[in-house]
Amino acid sequence: MGRIFATIQIDGKQCRTLFDSGAKNTYVSAGTAEGLARTHLPVARPASPRGRLHYAAEICCLVGTLEGKPIEMDA
Repeated sequence: MGRIFATIQIDGKQCRTLFDSGAKNTYVSAGTAEGLARTHLPVARPASPRGRLHYAAEICCLVGTLEGKPIEMDA
């Protein structure tokens, strides 16, 4: 199956999104999470988006719309 790209709207901001049905986790850029409520994790979690090791120190909940329908995800 090919990649599925779509534009979602979060707090009035247009965000280009790649949906991966096989992904275990969801990651967003700092720019996308800007202005959203974030929770600091007591211990940073290792993450490997694009095959490079990073450490996620915060999580947030994204609430927006996709093609006019509500969408929610933890990131």
